Amino acid sequence: MKKYILLIFIIAVSFAFFSCEENFSPKAEFKEKTVVNCIIRGDTTFQSLTILNSYDVPGYDALLNTEDPFIYAADVRMWQGDSVFVFQPGEVARQDTSRYKTPLKYYSTNLFRPSQRDSLEIKVILLDGKSLVAGTRLPEYVAYKGEKGIPFPGSDYFILSWEGNNSYTSYIPRFSVRYKVTENNISVIKKKIVAMRYITRAGEITPYYPKFSTSTSFQYARQALDSAFYSISANNPNKDNYTILGGVLELIIFDDNLSRYYSSLNGFLDDYTIRLDESDYTNIQGGLGIFGSMLKQELFVGFQEDYIKSFGYKVNANP
Repeated sequence: MKKYILLIFIIAVSFAFFSCEENFSPKAEFKEKTVVNCIIRGDTTFQSLTILNSYDVPGYDALLNTEDPFIYAADVRMWQGDSVFVFQPGEVARQDTSRYKTPLKYYSTNLFRPSQRDSLEIKVILLDGKSLVAGTRLPEYVAYKGEKGIPFPGSDYFILSWEGNNSYTSYIPRFSVRYKVTENNISVIKKKIVAMRYITRAGEITPYYPKFSTSTSFQYARQALDSAFYSISANNPNKDNYTILGGVLELIIFDDNLSRYYSSLNGFLDDYTIRLDESDYTNIQGGLGIFGSMLKQELFVGFQEDYIKSFGYKVNANP
């Protein structure tokens, strides 16, 4: 009886393997789709949009297609309440012409600069009457709530954090030291990016920086800040030429659409994982693509005066 059950199991498993092998194809049935991509930026009046057609190629190499899939004729409008902004077609010379020879096309407006919490809607009407619609709500600025005088004496770490109003908003943070160099009565303001910490990869010590995340708190190593401060003057013995103006936490704040799009591509994955079931996230009704928005914000972070002076640098008299 056991031999009979084992035989049935082997046959069933073999059939499953043979069935998968026979029916498997890395290419699904091709269905033409219109792809609209637009990211509204809060730091500029120039907003751009692209419209493309999906395409098929013989075999599996998408690079075989050399015909630009851009859709050149469409009516593109964006609404902010009762105000409407028309996107006009434009083009620039393509730097890489190894695949497409035509100029790089886009639609744009240079008349609109959004504010936080703005609700926007965009509508694209193609020549055949097909319409594609999407909406976004700009994210909100945040309030700094981390350590204000860093680094705390005797501590190996310090925390940079902020308070957001939406738990699903994502961020890309970057922390830098702003400083002034004065030589021959000429002053130049510069900045030095600070790594979160240093890690060893393949026997080499490399800086590690924060990545796209929904987290609103990041722990930095004191050692990484020390390294940044040392490199400001490098081997220049004239430390008195350097004035530390303060630390700046720069944030790129993404709306829900961009946050969900990134999560759909990465999810729980780390740098060493390959995903085979990648989903096509879209918020474009009638097609594919992303209509999202983002803001940029800078938050001041002060340094301990004794810490600045320990490197021989001047303390900013007007922080």
